[in-house]
Amino acid sequence: MFPSKSSFDRANALDASARVRLKTLGASDNEWPWKNLRCIPGWEMIGFACLALVIILILMRPWEIAEAFESQFYKSIYWTLLYSCLFLVLYLAIHIVALWLDFRNLLRHIEMVPFRRGFTALKSLTWKPLWKLAGNGRDQFVQLLREEVDALVRIENSGLTNGPLHDAIGVTEKVLSAASSEFDSNPASGKIPGLFHDLQESLASTASEALIYANEQWQKEPHTPARDKSDSKDSDENIGMFEPAAEARTLGAVEHFLCLFYLNIILVPLRRLQTLILALAGVFIFVLVSYSSYPFESRESFHALLISLFFGISLVVGVVYGQMFANPLLSRITHTKPGELGLDFWVRLGTFVFVPLLSLLSVQFPEINNFLFSWLQPALQSIK
Repeated sequence: MFPSKSSFDRANALDASARVRLKTLGASDNEWPWKNLRCIPGWEMIGFACLALVIILILMRPWEIAEAFESQFYKSIYWTLLYSCLFLVLYLAIHIVALWLDFRNLLRHIEMVPFRRGFTALKSLTWKPLWKLAGNGRDQFVQLLREEVDALVRIENSGLTNGPLHDAIGVTEKVLSAASSEFDSNPASGKIPGLFHDLQESLASTASEALIYANEQWQKEPHTPARDKSDSKDSDENIGMFEPAAEARTLGAVEHFLCLFYLNIILVPLRRLQTLILALAGVFIFVLVSYSSYPFESRESFHALLISLFFGISLVVGVVYGQMFANPLLSRITHTKPGELGLDFWVRLGTFVFVPLLSLLSVQFPEINNFLFSWLQPALQSIK
């Protein structure tokens, strides 16, 4: 969860500009990231999707899209399912745009704070692990959580002996100890989820104090300009601009903790985007396959709708992927050059476009559809 915005109001050491800047990295009510970053459906998204579906209904009525030789009951069921899938396609596209806009805003705010330079030290990450779906990210979440706790120990070992940050770290260690003791004695205990939630709240509070402490230290730092990585002899760092790490040992440890903390938050909407994009492609392909599996007496207007939907969702995914790959903060994490689209971008975009395009062509050209089914026919016969 995010740090609380109210914690920055209580910090007397912050001036007005620093308080405004740090509040952009927090939340007003300590909610989970999937609530703050539109990772779950919102009524405005559903409203826009309903409006778009109504426009499609006005332009093309069900019997103008797919007229079958079956009974009215069959046609009604198919029309209902078809329009439900079209609504889902529209909703998923709108959800992807809304989630990315909020997520991009968070990335922009993090990029404006000096601890951004610490992300370049996370050398173990590339684009590959960031593409994992939400269901596959639990292990990395636990690993990052463990590294966050280790980073707090390093902050104490670096010489931090007193102050609000030291006290917050102590509280976090106590909560962690209680959760670990409960899990050690009874792994199936019903208290563990509550203790885990308390640990998340404690880490968020510690992140607030870490930001306040780091802001005080940033005010004392001399200006050190970024240098081009191409000047480095290390081939692993020959990409983009490089900002030197903090000279102060404690500040460097604090920045490392903040990077780990916000990386765990960043991975939530990033993986959610992957899930939504995969679902968007899957539902669109399902519509195409269902329509091409029966000889409907259709009109060319529906073919135009399918082509328009294909180009629309391809545009949405292409723009989101392009901005994602060109984002400066994500480029720091993945060690790519900001503002440039690499091979991973074209591979991901091509992977998304290929199957829907092939399905669309099979609808437009029945001979392609017959050719594809001829390849599947031996497999279907073997199943029988």
